[in-house]
Amino acid sequence: MTALTHKRKPACRAALIVHIVTAMIGSGPLRAEPIGENLVVRHDFFRGTGEDLTGNGRDARIGLGAVQLPRFVWLGGEYEKDSRVSFASAGRDGRTLERTIAVRGGDATIEIWFEGVELEHGDYLLFDGRGHRPGEPERARGCILRLEVPVGRADVGMALFDRQGREHDIVNGGTPVSTISTFDKEGRLNINRLRQYVYVLDGNQPDGNGKWSMYIDGAPVGIAPAVYRTSVDLNVFTLGPGQAQYTIAGRQSDRYNQASPRGRLYRMLIYDRALGADEVASNRQTGLAAITGADAKPVAHEVASAPPDAEALVLVDEGRPHAVIAIAAHRPRAVEEAAAALHNTIFRMTGVRLPIVEQTQVDLSAPVRPAVLLVGPSPLTDRLGIDVVQNRDHEHDHYVIRTGDRWVALVGNDDLNLRGSAYAVYDLLQRLGCGWFGQDEAWHVIPRVRKLVVPPMNVDERAAFRFRSLSAPIRAQCVRDAWRIGGRAYAIDHALDHLVPRREHLEAHPDWFGPGQPCMTHPDVVDLIASKFCMRIDRTPGNQILSLCLMVNDNANFCRCDRCAKLGNHGELMLHFANEVARRLAATHAGRYQITNLAYWATFDLGPDSTSRAEPGVSVQTLHQGNRAKPIEHESNAAVRAAMYNWSRTGAEMAVYDWWIPGFKHSAHWRKVPWYPGETTLRDYRFWKKHGVRYVFHESNREAGDGLPIRWPLWYVGARGLWNPDVRAETVMSEACNKLFASAAPHMLGFYALLEKAMADTDQTASVWNLPPPHLVYTTPIQARAGALLSAAADASDDPRVLARIEDERKMWKGATEVMAAMRAAEEKKTKDTSEQLEDAAGM
Repeated sequence: MTALTHKRKPACRAALIVHIVTAMIGSGPLRAEPIGENLVVRHDFFRGTGEDLTGNGRDARIGLGAVQLPRFVWLGGEYEKDSRVSFASAGRDGRTLERTIAVRGGDATIEIWFEGVELEHGDYLLFDGRGHRPGEPERARGCILRLEVPVGRADVGMALFDRQGREHDIVNGGTPVSTISTFDKEGRLNINRLRQYVYVLDGNQPDGNGKWSMYIDGAPVGIAPAVYRTSVDLNVFTLGPGQAQYTIAGRQSDRYNQASPRGRLYRMLIYDRALGADEVASNRQTGLAAITGADAKPVAHEVASAPPDAEALVLVDEGRPHAVIAIAAHRPRAVEEAAAALHNTIFRMTGVRLPIVEQTQVDLSAPVRPAVLLVGPSPLTDRLGIDVVQNRDHEHDHYVIRTGDRWVALVGNDDLNLRGSAYAVYDLLQRLGCGWFGQDEAWHVIPRVRKLVVPPMNVDERAAFRFRSLSAPIRAQCVRDAWRIGGRAYAIDHALDHLVPRREHLEAHPDWFGPGQPCMTHPDVVDLIASKFCMRIDRTPGNQILSLCLMVNDNANFCRCDRCAKLGNHGELMLHFANEVARRLAATHAGRYQITNLAYWATFDLGPDSTSRAEPGVSVQTLHQGNRAKPIEHESNAAVRAAMYNWSRTGAEMAVYDWWIPGFKHSAHWRKVPWYPGETTLRDYRFWKKHGVRYVFHESNREAGDGLPIRWPLWYVGARGLWNPDVRAETVMSEACNKLFASAAPHMLGFYALLEKAMADTDQTASVWNLPPPHLVYTTPIQARAGALLSAAADASDDPRVLARIEDERKMWKGATEVMAAMRAAEEKKTKDTSEQLEDAAGM
């Protein structure tokens, strides 16, 4: 429980101190939460829950026999054959159980809570990392870590390579850790007790070499040189033998092989950054309270009171907290994560931790109390008149930031998958000078201040589009929340092969299929799909609107039967098909569905003479398959505009599918060359919003690594515009550059503006799948000017953080100019060879 008391300070001091006494977070109704920033995978096995936060996978399923709820996952022993954690995103070969988490710069943290059971002398807990693969051109510049408890035999060699290729054995005396015994003895720990084990890879060292650090129960126990650049491939319980690259807690079955361990796995956390020692210690405290469930000793916080009716709220001053963070007793997980993000970021800004309490313990009428940061909706925020409706399907994304008498309300729509309160928190932090422009912490801006003050605010924000998606590999939740990526999900897939599997039905029902698509007019096909959709709706709790994908297979080989041919073009056929399914659903599930379709390729347009109308619940997503170098109002995009007009006349709910894949297939050279359309993108957003588009999906993949920082201007300006298309690209970039580059901002802003103008001015056509050759967009003079701006930026700053970001961009531009130089040389050689051939032919 939480108690708030206060006492007067000595007369020589003018303020009051409020003593806030809280039980350990997690021991009572307020659940203990680990550090949330850059947490990409979290599995609380003691609660029977797991979540992949990367955006790539799905939540974990805990398999039969694996869990003795609600306490732990049992590993090894008599349950050995049944002990495993499986993931819904498992690969087809059954071995890749979760997708790769790419980590730029070599930073990663893996935290494990494990309790050995009857492990004997000689058994041990080991950390196994691999750094070098034979035949790779660069030694020790890639390390694949696998978190794995092998079912059978597995390689347990343990060596790390530094950048010079030197091997460091991390078991046989290579570090102070070496072996962790099963009994307490001088420097050794008993692993038959519940303990926190943390493994940190940090590749961003000043000398260029990385290091790994190991912590046990919050205390550092080993440090050694490690790899410079790391990717983490999470692979829990790989099914194939010999797969172990990263092993926890086991028994040596013979000289070379590891047997399954016996014990209880309670929690596993993976971050795509290196946690600091204080953060590891914090996770130790909150984890212990959450897992054991025992009441911890009360923790007393001295928080200075806030003066009433102040013009601005002081949160921290000269190392002393003046505020608390308060959340509702019953709140969604998104609110807990938002409160944790606020807590952690303020600590990074000031070195001061603001206590997190429950709002039921806050009395806003008290004459003496600290300021209160109210995160998330609650009865208390309702009484303050902060009305944010909690409804995903009808209210969509909405949040407010409002200040009052010593309080700040950060309240959003957090219904189902929405994260409005998190958006409010990050909006406030951005207004206080913070910024998140990439997954690498080097591209986070967290200013250090001695006094943190919130000015009066009354912010009310609503998203322009219900669904704002960047399918870029942006896994860090802090970036997604700061950019406000998300919204109500919109189903996107080439779905008909899944709904009407050819391999299952072709033999018995050949009339159900055309060459590449099911017959969209066959009543039995419509009935089959409608019945599957009905079952999905029935399995969905409450009255949620379920987005159901009816998008055609990725080919133009439609059925040619008389019924299909009679409908005219393939766009008409697709709409007829969706309408028939919708009519069947409406009979039993009216208002519970959204049927999504994709107008592209063969289904791109209905035609200007169409009189078709969409049934309620039918949505059409059009593809921008025009000239990407120009805004959609440009004459070169007339066909795109016409198609959108024709589809919108049907009354269908409108969406846009937009390709942001500059490095696709034959344009792979763009993976190393920046593409930043800037204001052209925002003009498209304004056009789409004006013409009723409510959902926008950008497919962004096929990048080198996670696509950052090369794509940060493209994605950041796009994300800001998806929330509010009325912003101007220049304004967004100016604000970002001021935070990122400080005194070098004018030069960096000039660099990005130069790239934007070059694409806007080009006479080359930028098609949906193929941008023009980059050396024709960025001509030699433009390349020279861009290089000069980057050099001027480097000369304008002496801040190492700023210089590191500028150096990232200089390396990127150097690689881009090399690509363009090679393309130009190849083109000149081809021209010369052709000329010589013509001369030879003329001489003959």
